[in-house]
Parts: sequence; C-alpha cells; structure tokens
Amino acid sequence: MGKLIINIKAVSKQPGVDIKEKAIQIVKAYGSIYKTEEVPIGFGISSFKITLISPDSVSTDEMEEAFSKIEDIDISIEDVSVLPEI
Repeated sequence: MGKLIINIKAVSKQPGVDIKEKAIQIVKAYGSIYKTEEVPIGFGISSFKITLISPDSVSTDEMEEAFSKIEDIDISIEDVSVLPEI
C-alpha cells in the first residue's frame, strides 16, 4: 500500500479565528501531520498550511466534503502527490 503527500491550506473566514487547532483536529483524522506553517495574509487574517502523509486509500473527495462543512475556516487541498517508496 502506498502513501500520499497532501498539501492543505486553511484560511480563516474572519479575523480573530484560531485556525491552527481547528484545522489540525480535522485534518489529522486522514493521516499523519508532517509539517505545518502559518502564513500571515493581512488585516488580521492568516493562512495555515499543513503537509499530511496519508494512505493512498484515503479519498480526497471525502476530505473536501468534510472540509466544506466547517463554518469558521476555509480548508482546501492544494496538491496531492504519491510518496515514492525507498
């Protein structure tokens, strides 16, 4: 069974929302968090990038459907690639 590298971006829909904890809680159900990075956008809003290592059996469609139900933050999949086996 292979693994996927999934790059995810979370952005708060309004200033003052703590996106880090909410995004991690949602995303970690789909794999192991490899790396995180907070990127300020401006006007009190920032984005939070997460690199996730996930089994290839995980459905990205299912992930995006779960992400769409979040009210305070917008979470989207930016990139998906196959982790090469060594």
